[in-house]
Amino acid sequence: MLRRRSRLLWLLVLGVAVLLVASGWQYFLHDTAETATIRDAVDTFRSRPGAPGRGSSPLAPGVYVYTTAGFEEIDALGGARHDYPARTTITVTVAGCGLKLRWVALQERDTTWERCATPRGDVLRSAFETHRFFGTTEHTDYVCGTTLERPKGDKPGTSWALLCKAAGRTERGTGRVVARETLSVGSARIATVHVRWRATLSGKTTGTTDRDAWLARANGLPVRMTMASETTTGSVVGDVHYRESVELELTSTTPRR
Repeated sequence: MLRRRSRLLWLLVLGVAVLLVASGWQYFLHDTAETATIRDAVDTFRSRPGAPGRGSSPLAPGVYVYTTAGFEEIDALGGARHDYPARTTITVTVAGCGLKLRWVALQERDTTWERCATPRGDVLRSAFETHRFFGTTEHTDYVCGTTLERPKGDKPGTSWALLCKAAGRTERGTGRVVARETLSVGSARIATVHVRWRATLSGKTTGTTDRDAWLARANGLPVRMTMASETTTGSVVGDVHYRESVELELTSTTPRR
């Protein structure tokens, strides 16, 4: 009888342990994505020292709102997908040698581009990305140096080399002025330059990234933008495949502050 009770007690302990392990894995594998609101972006902008100063830039600092369609997803640990909200923001601030433009899709997904005006045109000095899946946040800080974002004069057909580097990865490709186009934002007609970037990643992350932007010729404000990425990164659970597709359309040329 004692042996039987000991065996039953051991089975009970084993069963509880299995449940605890299973619950732990379920918690660990639980993926969430929190929406970033326009109000959040405005509050963050107002909290910056000196906001909303314009500095010497023709582009007014503030929070610009975009209609948005898009998502990001990975296939690791059973897979996860984050659908982006119908409205996202790009916050423009004066910083460093020029401007920073921070696109926020989710609390856990954003990209910041640092842009500087030079005699050659607008230079992309750096790009900083944040992604979060299954409770793990990844920050990637690309240094792009003197890589052009947009050449002076916006002449269609102009092309240039792209080169941005982060820890363990390199992005190389080509930028090109596709055309000068006029787009509508509400009742306003905006003269834009359509610029296209195509790049390949090498190093610990491989794949492709594409970005098309229609920038207001007067001040460089993104009026429309599409972005697409397909990458593979090695990890302890095997290769992780990431995919993102985004389309942004400006709703107003007047920023919120």
